[in-house]
Amino acid sequence: MEGNRSMPPEHKHNPALLIGIGVAVALLGGYFGVCAWVGQADQVMPNVSVSGVDVGGLSKQQTTQQLSSAYEQASFALDLSYGTWNNTLSQTAWQLQAEESSQLAWKAGREHFLTQGALYLAHLLGKSEQVDAVLEWTEEGLSSFEQQMDEADLQVGGGLTHASYAVEGDQLMLTKGVTGVTVDREQAKTLLEQSAADALTQSLSSGTEQPTSVTLPSHESGPQAPDFEDMHQQLYRVAENASVDPETHEVVPHVVGLDFDVNEAKSLYDQA
Repeated sequence: MEGNRSMPPEHKHNPALLIGIGVAVALLGGYFGVCAWVGQADQVMPNVSVSGVDVGGLSKQQTTQQLSSAYEQASFALDLSYGTWNNTLSQTAWQLQAEESSQLAWKAGREHFLTQGALYLAHLLGKSEQVDAVLEWTEEGLSSFEQQMDEADLQVGGGLTHASYAVEGDQLMLTKGVTGVTVDREQAKTLLEQSAADALTQSLSSGTEQPTSVTLPSHESGPQAPDFEDMHQQLYRVAENASVDPETHEVVPHVVGLDFDVNEAKSLYDQA
């Protein structure tokens, strides 16, 4: 008996499915192309501003020039207060880092390769983004800051007393310092940097100088312990008997020696 031979069924391709896959691949490839183009383009994305200055569509060089020009026209100052103490830091305490600010503007929307294409299209449709200009302390600004913080602590300080020492006869007298309340300088610097950036934005956005008030933060500040090794080097003297100078025949007075055990001094200081 002859068996029946069966043929495998023919697989029919769905034209609509193939077209859909082709379109999806083309769109995906196009989107990757947009992402790549956005990543290498020199222009800042549309509707991006730096501290109120619109730099959208400008090249990095143009953005740097635009920001430098705008900063020269800006005018701002910070009114500082700490208890009953008040003073002012002017705009000259900072300088604009125009190129670094320009780079930040260019990076807006370009944080990730796969999203920068979509963000570029969103910016074209009206999405906006603002970044702060980068300000850096000048040497004059830092010197003025430190001087003003010293004044504030002197006027309003909460009793901070540093450790001290003195030699009385044959004894080394150590006086411990007292913890007090002072300006938190590190936190104050960070606060002033952000306040300066905000004041710059207000000035550039409105075209007028806006007074910006800043209340300085405080913290408990402990006195520094003496540097016992340095103290020993400063005070140590070898005892010498009185003598007669053989050339001048003058009497050279004796020298009282001075020495102390550094570890013992540290221990007594800690126990006090």
